[in-house]
Amino acid sequence: PTGCLASLHGCRVHVDYHGCIADQWPQRLMWVQNLDLNEYGEANNIVILYPQAKGDSRTGAGCWNWGFPKDDTLFDTKMSAQLLTVMNMLDELPRTLELAQELPRTL
Repeated sequence: PTGCLASLHGCRVHVDYHGCIADQWPQRLMWVQNLDLNEYGEANNIVILYPQAKGDSRTGAGCWNWGFPKDDTLFDTKMSAQLLTVMNMLDELPRTLELAQELPRTL
């Protein structure tokens, strides 16, 4: 959100875990662009994070691991591979937004 560009500290973050979307970028992009979360985030100074999951044949193509201990025995803990990945994304968010400010703006 533009209100977060000057200072991320005054903004909140919402993590949006997508449903089981096949591992195809156009479908995922449609999800992101049509939920109106971006507009809500802009209006309320909320950064929306859309982490992506590839999934597999057991969890489903493009699915988050909601209940498959064979894939990750820690799937339902703070130490699960997927949750640690999202936590790392959140940790890097301030630096990512700082870098984004350096990108050229296009209309």
